[in-house]
Amino acid sequence: MFAGALLPLVINGLLHENASLTRYLSDIETNYEFHSLIFMAPNHSFLNIFDFKLLKTPIIYLMDGLVMESGDFKGLNNLFIVFSENDELLSPRTIFNHSKSIVRYGKVMVWNIDVEERSDGNNFQSTFESFWDNNILQVIAVNSRRDGSADIFTYTPFPKITISKVENRQFPFRMASLDLMGYPIRSYVTRDEPRAFKYINKHGKLVYAGYSLKLLLAFLKKHNGTLSEVFYNKTESAEGPVLYLSLENREIDISAHPYVFLPRLVTCSQPISQVHLCLMIPAPREIPASLYNVLSFDRAVWYTIFGSIVILFFVHLTLKVTSGSPINYIDDIIGSVATIIAITPKIEIYRQSWHGRFIFIFVALYGLILVNLYNSTLSSLYTTKVYEKPMETVEDMMEANLTIMGIDNQWEFASAYIEPAFQKQFLLVKGEVVRDHRNSFNTSYGYITPSDNIEMLLEEQTYFKRPLFRPPIYCFVYAHLNIGLQYFTPYEKALDRVILEVFQAGLRDKWLKESFKESVDAGLVQRVVGSEEKFKPLILKNLQYFWILWTVGVTL
Repeated sequence: MFAGALLPLVINGLLHENASLTRYLSDIETNYEFHSLIFMAPNHSFLNIFDFKLLKTPIIYLMDGLVMESGDFKGLNNLFIVFSENDELLSPRTIFNHSKSIVRYGKVMVWNIDVEERSDGNNFQSTFESFWDNNILQVIAVNSRRDGSADIFTYTPFPKITISKVENRQFPFRMASLDLMGYPIRSYVTRDEPRAFKYINKHGKLVYAGYSLKLLLAFLKKHNGTLSEVFYNKTESAEGPVLYLSLENREIDISAHPYVFLPRLVTCSQPISQVHLCLMIPAPREIPASLYNVLSFDRAVWYTIFGSIVILFFVHLTLKVTSGSPINYIDDIIGSVATIIAITPKIEIYRQSWHGRFIFIFVALYGLILVNLYNSTLSSLYTTKVYEKPMETVEDMMEANLTIMGIDNQWEFASAYIEPAFQKQFLLVKGEVVRDHRNSFNTSYGYITPSDNIEMLLEEQTYFKRPLFRPPIYCFVYAHLNIGLQYFTPYEKALDRVILEVFQAGLRDKWLKESFKESVDAGLVQRVVGSEEKFKPLILKNLQYFWILWTVGVTL
């Protein structure tokens, strides 16, 4: 800390130059149109070197121990004026408690209160290193001279910290585009198609794929950066908690995998994808051809037919009793069935009265119409494929008792949008389990899946003989996917600008479509084109239940 005994001497040494230095500060505040000048110092004594009458911008004083919320500076272009002495930054805790505000919205002027004839800027080495440790780039340092003039220095950390003298004193802060000069940006890439993944192609070359990863590569290409992969295979999937911890612990600089990041512990880019969280449910299964014999009529019609057989059986018995004919139950049952299916029965008992003749004519017409309708419907079924009733609503899924897999660490967020009664259908497992079952098209379950993943899986199954999953019918939350950065990051604005340019050029949609082909090239997706004969003859399996009935009949 600054020694109190030396402070009056230093201030007296600076009084003769305070007017010229304050005028320089006034020129800067005019050129950059700052919203506020924020002075950070151990105490008010340091402010005596300035003539505040020459300044037009509102002034804020932050002495040691005072902290303002970052929201107080949100969206404002502020100049933070701090002090150094004996090559050390004063009040570093107060300064870096406001790092988020400085990184996002502000610029920093370091005022050296030592009056020395030094012009190389090396005395600011540790100061600039401290600012880079907090990812603050827009920093200049002022070395005042005894004659009232000053040397202005700035620094660049790319590819290593380099201090240089500012040539344009009226506009000392760099306005040029960010140039990383090959500086490595750390990230990691794992399997997360269609967003980010990598593979070795048939030529033995490493290929980066996925629309999010390509966006990151576009940012690095524009700003002359280098992708530096870290801890690949530490996890096989892009889990949200892993991404958060990696950014919070400063293990990576930018996440190649997008996620629904919350801007509390990390910095979020502008949205790169707008997705729905939906249920991916199995498509209706194909009904075996052996069941077509039953499907020709609705259940109610079958009940009517069996009821007609029973009624006709009792009518048959009544006619035999009234005519005095002998009763044979087996023959009478077979005769009733034969009459209903339009097989001409023995008509002797129907000749005894006009009632019998009327019943015979009615039953014969009934059987004729019934058999023709059955034959017509059965023929049409064999000319196409028949599928089960599709699940259209939540009630249908509950009635079918469909088990739906969800990722356990995402359930707290998703469950807030799902009806309590429907939540009983969900099975919470690890993300790898969901992806393994879903990507292998296991139709025993439904899956909570983002719409961009569903779009890719639906495209994959267009090459199947039939769809195994249907397009989503139940989407319960709308979310924005962002690229995550460290909480203190100098790359936020530059990355957001690249995201805007990518969307304006239509590249994001192009990369999303390309990700399917890249997944095929990577061997993650098998594009199997199935073929089958257009016309198929009936086989024994198609008549499976008829053969069972025939065997039972022969046995009896």
